[in-house]
Amino acid sequence: MLAFMLLILVAAAYALLVRLNDPGNRFARSYSSMAALQQAKAALIGYAVSYPDTHPNAGPGFLPCPDRNNDGATDGGGCALAPNATTIGRLPYKTLEIGEALDYSGEALWYALADNYRNNPQRAQLNSDVRGNFSVDGADDVVAIIFAPGPALAAQSRGSTVERLDVANYLEDDNANNDLHFVTQSAAVQDAEYREKFNDQLVSISRQELMQAVEKRVLGELARALEDYQSEHAAWPWLSPFADPSRSMFRGRPGVRRGHLAYHYSGDAADAGASGRNRFSTHVAVSWHDLSAAAVSVENKGERFGISTLSADCLNDIDDCDEGGIFPEMSALSPSEKIDCTWSGRDTADCESFSLRVGPVAYQSGTCPPGTLTRTYTIKLPAFTGSAAINMPSASAVRTRDVSLTAAAPDYLPMQAAAIKISDHYVGPVYASSGCSAEPYSLINRGSTAFDADTEGTIAIDNIHYDLDVDNDELPAWFIDNGWQALLYIAYADAEALPGDTRAGQDCAALGKDKGEDACLTVQVNGMPKVNVRAVAINAGVDLTMARPTAVISDYFEGDNSNLDSTFEKKRARPDYNDQTRIIATAP
Repeated sequence: MLAFMLLILVAAAYALLVRLNDPGNRFARSYSSMAALQQAKAALIGYAVSYPDTHPNAGPGFLPCPDRNNDGATDGGGCALAPNATTIGRLPYKTLEIGEALDYSGEALWYALADNYRNNPQRAQLNSDVRGNFSVDGADDVVAIIFAPGPALAAQSRGSTVERLDVANYLEDDNANNDLHFVTQSAAVQDAEYREKFNDQLVSISRQELMQAVEKRVLGELARALEDYQSEHAAWPWLSPFADPSRSMFRGRPGVRRGHLAYHYSGDAADAGASGRNRFSTHVAVSWHDLSAAAVSVENKGERFGISTLSADCLNDIDDCDEGGIFPEMSALSPSEKIDCTWSGRDTADCESFSLRVGPVAYQSGTCPPGTLTRTYTIKLPAFTGSAAINMPSASAVRTRDVSLTAAAPDYLPMQAAAIKISDHYVGPVYASSGCSAEPYSLINRGSTAFDADTEGTIAIDNIHYDLDVDNDELPAWFIDNGWQALLYIAYADAEALPGDTRAGQDCAALGKDKGEDACLTVQVNGMPKVNVRAVAINAGVDLTMARPTAVISDYFEGDNSNLDSTFEKKRARPDYNDQTRIIATAP
């Protein structure tokens, strides 16, 4: 009896297996096509994630244009959105470097690409905040769709070359009308006649699905950049305080351990002022002593005050131009705030004009009542190639660049018209009858001097602190070009060394132990705490609040990632949580 029962079970299982593998079986057909669709979906996501590997100037996330001429490769001319042109064609399996993907009927898969994610031509920026253009069964934010067309239906013909390029001969209903909306089943076809009038199978790629994979690549690049910097300099780079990304300059601030990634371009001349490009900011020290050959122009209004002239000698010998001792020597001054410098190379600086202001100081001339006098030197620095030294951060110094623009015979400073302008302003009582100023505020002296072919002197541009250098391959250019810095939050443990920290080279656990406290970060990984975390980075994911850009951190990050303390979390995505969290480093 037992043997008989076993024989019956084996026979039944065999019959079921034969039926499932029968090409005419609807379930077997569906399974075969779905396997091909899922393979194609995985290949497309992989293509998007690895896109920078074959296109170094572009970031991840871009998808290939469809194959529109049946050669298996993406169209070289690019793709555009319907109705002007269509994004629908066959799956470019050669471009994806996979075998030809066929559905159960032997037909090649078809593929539709949303306009925002096409690789040719590319949109200006592509990151997690860029929506997909498509919808499937009313659900929007879809970036791509792959179709198994099935065998030709009664109204379809696939014989000629022209017919094989017509989407209507392969797809049905809303899938064939070149708009932005697609369906998994036809609402216009009754169930009894469904398979005779609609046999499309499809899978879609949502923005969330694609970006969850792409964000891992982005975090990987960020981790590499931070780890390389820390390994080389025994300190983490400074961060930019969290702020509205549309307003942030993304420049490092000394001592900042929580915030955005800071970056700069070290050799960007042509695009230095473009959006998203960070130039250097610097203090400029100025000194010179011999401008005897400089050209001079003088406008004098000093006779009202008994000053006959602002002499050429005063302008030429700037260190002695102090009007009887009331002004300090100019060489002892420096700008009171940072100015912008454009770097056309690693040793060529072209800084904007800046002013040195002295005063107000007490001033009286002749019979005039006492007033105050303010002197302003306006400096216009020329572009100049001098000796450049890049000073990397150490235990006692931040990373800086020193450029000494020193000139002496036979090498002089570049010629520069009106390189130095000097103006004196008087503020005081109005006594026109006594020959004093008829105005309470007067420009009484003004002059300028130029750098000419015999000018000697020194202009030192120093203490330029800068952040991760895009032009020096410390960070991929696509990272900034696609705006990923706006969607990232980085945190270092409180005891971790930053540039200038004399304890550099130690980790948070060791430094915390010395202080008798837990100085590391904690990351809750699927509810389980991971301690001794030195640094963590978080990508905000798809916008759940639809409020960006804002200065509210909870509009970017969820749960423990938005509370600005030392505890963070990492877990699977769900409707109310889609942060991607990466632990950069842990202590032993």
